[in-house]
Formats: sequence, C-alpha cells, structure tokens
Amino acid sequence: MQLMLISHERNTIRALKIALSNTIEDLVQISSVYSREQAASQIKKEPAGLIVCDADMPGNEGLEALKELRSQNYRGGIILISSSCGPELTRQALQLEVGDFLLKPIEESRLKEAVKGVLARQRKREEEELKKEYGDCWMENHMAIKELFWKDVCLGRIRSDPEVITQKAHGCNIRLDADARYRMVLITIKNVEEVQKRWGEELCQSAIQNLAKGVVKGNVQTSQVIVIYTRVVVILDEKEGERFREIGPDLVERCRDMFGAQILCYVSEDIFCEEMEKTYSRLLRFSKDDVLCQESIQYVLRQGGEKVEGDRCLKERIILPSDWGELIFAGQTDGLVEKIRRFLVEQAKKKRLDEMSFRILQQDILQMFFACMEYREIKAHQLFEDQEIYQHYKTACFSIDDMCRWIRMCMELITRLSFPDGNSSGTELAGRIKGMIKQNLKTGISRKEIAGELNLNPDYVNRIFKKETGMTVKEYAIKKRMKQAEYLLKNSDLPVSGIAAEVGYDNFSHFIRMFRKETGYTPKQYKKRFREV
Repeated sequence: MQLMLISHERNTIRALKIALSNTIEDLVQISSVYSREQAASQIKKEPAGLIVCDADMPGNEGLEALKELRSQNYRGGIILISSSCGPELTRQALQLEVGDFLLKPIEESRLKEAVKGVLARQRKREEEELKKEYGDCWMENHMAIKELFWKDVCLGRIRSDPEVITQKAHGCNIRLDADARYRMVLITIKNVEEVQKRWGEELCQSAIQNLAKGVVKGNVQTSQVIVIYTRVVVILDEKEGERFREIGPDLVERCRDMFGAQILCYVSEDIFCEEMEKTYSRLLRFSKDDVLCQESIQYVLRQGGEKVEGDRCLKERIILPSDWGELIFAGQTDGLVEKIRRFLVEQAKKKRLDEMSFRILQQDILQMFFACMEYREIKAHQLFEDQEIYQHYKTACFSIDDMCRWIRMCMELITRLSFPDGNSSGTELAGRIKGMIKQNLKTGISRKEIAGELNLNPDYVNRIFKKETGMTVKEYAIKKRMKQAEYLLKNSDLPVSGIAAEVGYDNFSHFIRMFRKETGYTPKQYKKRFREV
C-alpha cells in the first residue's frame, strides 16, 4: 500500500516513517512531502491509500493540502496529528472526514491502532460501494431481461399459452397475472427521416422510450415500454390502459416539443397475455397500411371474422392515370406531384391503399420513370446511384408524404440528367445562377424565376446552389448587392439613396438595415470611414 506523510518538520517525518514501517506489514512505499504543492503533485504520480498529515504546519498548509485533495475526489484514509486539539481544528477534521486524530508525542502502539482502524473502516466503505455498484448493475440487467421477455412474447418466441408465459415470467423474476388484461400501444414516427437525421436512429428510439416510461406511471411490474426493431411498444396494465386516453395526447405533445418527432400511436383493445403476438402483428400491419397518417392516436379494434396474416386478400390493383406519364415526359414536377398526392389521398379514403398495394403502385411509377429515361437514353441504374434517392425509395411506402417526396427527387434527377448542358454539374449550375443574379442585380431576380429559366424545380435549385456555395440563392443575391453597394460608396459620388436604387432596393430604410447587417456600418459611416482611410 502507498502511504503519504505531510509535515514541514523533517524530524517528524523520520519518526513517523520508523513507526509506520513497524506497523503496516503490506506497506509498499512511504512518500514524504513538505508542502501543499508537493502533496498535489505527488498524489497524481502515486495515489496513496492512507495519508498522515501534520496539522501544525505554518499557514495551515497541511489542512489546505487535505482540502485540495478531497476536492479532487481523494477517497483514501486520513490520520491527523497535532500538538493541540481545539474546536476549530475538530470542526475542520470532521469536514475532511478524518479517520483518526492523534496528539503529539505519538506512541507507536496508538499509531498502530489508529492505522488499523482507519484501514478497516476504509475497506468496509469500499465493500459497501462495490456492493451498491453491483446492485445497480443487477438492476440494470434485470430491466434488460424484463424488456427481452416482453419482446419475446410479442414476437411469438414464447408459446402463446398462459401457463407457459407465466412460467417464463416467473423465471425472469417478473410478476405476471395470466388472467389480467392488458392494452398494447405501437408507436411509430411519422417524420422518421427528419428526426433520425437530427438525433440518429438509436438515440431517437431511446428518447421516445424514456418519455413513454415517464408518462406511464402505473404498476411497474406489468406496464412496460420496449423497443422492437424500429418501433416503440408500450404494454399497459388494465388500469393504465384506461388512462391512455388522457396520457396519450401528452406523450404526443412532449415528443413533438422535445424532439420534433410526430409520433403515431396505434392502441389495441383489452387483451390477455396469450393474445399479444397476434395483437402486435395486427397493430404493425395496421400502421403500415395507414398511409394517410392523419390521426396521432388510433384505436385498432378486431373486426368480426378477422383472418390471420397468411389469409389476407389482395385488394384490386390500382390503375394509374395515363396522364402521369405525359407529365413525366414533359418534366412537370410540381403538376405531377400534386396530381399523385390527390389521387393517393382519394384511394386511401376509399380504403383501397394498404402497404402491399402501395408498393405495387410504387413499382408502376418506377416503370414510368424508366420508360422516360430509356427514351432519353439514360441508364436505369443512374436513378439508384444517387444514395439519397435510394434511401427515400426504401421509405417511400411509409406515407403519402414520403411517396411524394421520393417522386419529386426522381423527377429532379431525371431532369438534371436529361439536360446535361446546363445541369450536369453542380458547379456549372451554381455558376449559371451567379451569372443570372449579377445580370439582374438592379432589377432583382427571384429563385422561382431562376428555376423557370433553367427548367428546374425552385427547391432543387436552392439545394444545389447551397451545396456548392454554402449560401441560399437569396443570401448570395443580398451579399452581391451589398458588395456592389460598397464599391459604389468607395468609387462614386452617388448619394446613398441613389446607390440603394442601383442595387435594387426601392425601400431606402430597408437597404440601410441590410447594409449594416452585412458590414457592421451604415452606408454613411462606411463612406466616411473609407475616405478617412
């Protein structure tokens, strides 16, 4: 064991070393320090298990050294020695959690007793801390075991038999009443891509899981919040199930306010434990078929004569309107997306649009894209070489909004590939946009007008331009106007109002605000400063 002696007197240090060498059998090394600075430096090199400190050092150096070490989370034992013992010294010793206090001159037997007592209490404290640490670890593992049990029940990994489920629960130290009723809530995220980009998939799920745990405050033995693949599942006891109409909206609101997540909750009716596997499958299927995603909380009830998963009937295939292909060939992105959105909403309201029919419809639209690309001698694989489009392709069937977003991105890519002279390179496109802004500096040109000239979507123009320049079209136009205004203030005798008109500002006060925001000066201040220079 490492031991540190702190005193300003060399004779005291030497006497203590001799006494301690005879006292501590497993002593490895004794280090001697004579000041607070030496103590702080030495403890970093060789952490001590026990410190014997002289309280009589000038300027309270010894006590100050102990205070500094305690502030740095030193948890070892301390024995304080002094020639006297007053109330103030006792108070400081208590604050420093001193293990024992010895008066000079120190008897070797008394020192030996003090050392043994301090070390015994220290070992006991360490054992208690270790036991607490392992106890917390066991609790964490038990929570994971409980989550795994409920996950296995929902996924059918445990046979759907009340006795079997009860037996498995007992083996996991989970109290479960096979005759009690439960209610299941499946939670999905409507704007999943947006949330995952901001927070990441795992963090997002954990956050919603923790929020749900905070909202569900009933019987902790039966009400559970777990994650199954990409969805959060809440299993409520009967009492909490009845309260979900009250607490559900609060959960929806808190997820929106705290994480920007628009969650959708699909709630089952009351069920028994052996019905959980089928209930989870039914809620999952319902959530995938809910392409409208209109209601934040939906109660999913079993229909009379409901068929099992393998017996689902295929809906009548949806025939796509013929004019969609014409809009694709014409490059009318906005018109196409609007027509498709209206059509899909109408089909969903007629209950004709489920996950399967939605995926078939996506393939039909994809075939139209390929037909247009073949006509324009564009290879089909180029559509999926764009990683962003490929990611949206996989999630397009989540909702009508996701489908329309994917269609818009495909149209933008096809348009870009179809007109390579102006659009084959983001750098070239950004250069053309810069030229158009420069040519129209006095009259001004909007993003929509630029997009019209280039036969592109305004959002796409803005996205590509920002990727290349780090600024939106509007931000760049303002910066160029301000640069031109700076030039005119330096090199012309035009009044400030005339310069404002030259760079496209009819509103004189607005020009002054924008110039000050860009340069930190008003136009007059800038002109005066330049002329002084």
